[in-house]
Parts: sequence; C-alpha cells; structure tokens
Amino acid sequence: MVESALTQFAKDPDQPMRRAELNAFIGPNPASFLAVYHRIAASAATGDRRLTSLIGGLCAPAFFLGPVWFFYRKMWLWAWGYCVVMLLLSALPIGGQAGLGLSVAAALMARWAYLDHATRRIAKIRLARPLDEQAYFTQLAAAGGISKLAGWASGIFFATALALAVYQAFH
Repeated sequence: MVESALTQFAKDPDQPMRRAELNAFIGPNPASFLAVYHRIAASAATGDRRLTSLIGGLCAPAFFLGPVWFFYRKMWLWAWGYCVVMLLLSALPIGGQAGLGLSVAAALMARWAYLDHATRRIAKIRLARPLDEQAYFTQLAAAGGISKLAGWASGIFFATALALAVYQAFH
C-alpha cells in the first residue's frame, strides 16, 4: 500500500524539524492543526488507525464558510472543487440537504486536508531547499499561511451569492 505524503511526513524521524516546518507553513492559529498532526503521527508510529477516527474534529469555519475557508488557507483546488460541487448540488431537488452534508464533510476533513496540502507543499519546497535555513522557513511561510485577500474576496462573493439565493427564494 502506498503511503500518503502526510503519513510519510508523520513517520519522519526528525519530528522537531517537521513540526517547525508545519509551524512556519501554517501561519496563524497552528494549535488545532498541530493537535491533529500529533494524532496522525501517533497513529503512524503505532499503526493504530483508531487514533485517526474523525481525525480533524469539527472545524466550525469550514462548516459555516465552506469554500471561503479553503480560499483563505490558500487551498485553491479544494476551494474551486467545493464551489463546483455546490453548483452541481444546487441543480438537484434535494440541494439544500445535500449542501448540509457537504458542509459537514468539509468541517470534518478541513484540518486533515490542510495538513495533507501542507506536507505535500513542504516536501516540494524541501527538494529545492535553499542553503540558508532562514530563507527556507521564509519560503515555507510564503507558500502557506493565509490569504486575507482571497478570504475577503471569496467571502464577499459567497455572501452576495447567498443574498441573491435568499432573494430568489422569496420573490
């Protein structure tokens, strides 16, 4: 069985360096992500998959804001994928109920998905790592972190689309 990038990252023997890389990449509010990472690392070390059940916990911003959270965290593919799925679900007669399911799924997977995204990006950056460690961590911080502009822009778009949908429903 092929291991995911996240599992390989979690099994790396230099865990202090891996945590430092994650801290640099995650940016603001790393605690909830690192708690999930520690459970993944413990599961990878012991082989006990029960440690990873509902691994990410419930990420309230991902539940309520959906694609906005993914755009804010610079997860472009996840964000656009979420938007496409939302549009497809809106065409179904049970779109509202399916949309709730999508929100729950996003809330449960958001932190795990971000860590998977982070470890893939870190692995790529590590391959082209500059000689200077400070430059390396600066590069990690720039590649990860947040995008306030993408968060605000997608939030405004999302709020406008929601307002139009509510207006359409009542008129």
